[in-house]
Amino acid sequence: PDSISPHANCHIQKDEDFCYIPVSCIMTSDIARNSNIGQKIIESKYNVRSKHSWIASFLLQEREKGEKSIWFDYIGILPRTYESVPIFFNEEQKKLLTGSICIKKMDDRVETLRSEYDGLCEAVPEYRRWSFNSFMWARLCVITRIFGFIIDGVKTDGLVPIADFFHHKRPRDIKWSFNQEKRGFMITALRDIYQNEEVFISFGRKCNSRFFVNYGFIVENNTANEALMTFALNKDDPEYDTKARHLGF
Repeated sequence: PDSISPHANCHIQKDEDFCYIPVSCIMTSDIARNSNIGQKIIESKYNVRSKHSWIASFLLQEREKGEKSIWFDYIGILPRTYESVPIFFNEEQKKLLTGSICIKKMDDRVETLRSEYDGLCEAVPEYRRWSFNSFMWARLCVITRIFGFIIDGVKTDGLVPIADFFHHKRPRDIKWSFNQEKRGFMITALRDIYQNEEVFISFGRKCNSRFFVNYGFIVENNTANEALMTFALNKDDPEYDTKARHLGF
């Protein structure tokens, strides 16, 4: 499926811990680094530009294994494509965004991903068996789903099955944390959630250009929106030096 929307199958009370994902089911960066492909990247001494590339590489490795991977079921319910995410847009679709500040962000993202992919292929030749489009798919799986948390006092991040299915809304319905004592990821209700209601998490306060480029959606009436405005000072202005100093030119 390209989209999963978790709904409550019963009444969930406010402050109730209603979902627990054990650490053994979390695909962390540490697992990725210690994997076969992770070790080959480390041995190559390639300087990974983004920590997301560790899990992305692991995803590609495990997807290739098919049913032999312990992550087979989880990978099977990840989106097969990200056609709604702008970095996969064709030229006709891009034309519809003419004048948007998203254009530069899209181009920068693709350039960054291409640079990372080329670097990995050069450092680890067998990496070439995965296409650039496959690499972009894996990186999007990570950027759209990753959580950061602390395990045993060490800051890490990872993909958390079930927890990464919730869609964005503010105010959010739930909060999450890693429970050190129970050795797992805990999801807690912030309000009474009634049977058949969709349950939402928050991706944070972001401009629609970030939501659109990173996730492929926008939020109506988004108070966090930003606009890029360009100004120029007339160098013949007698107050030019003062204005330039205050503007940080």
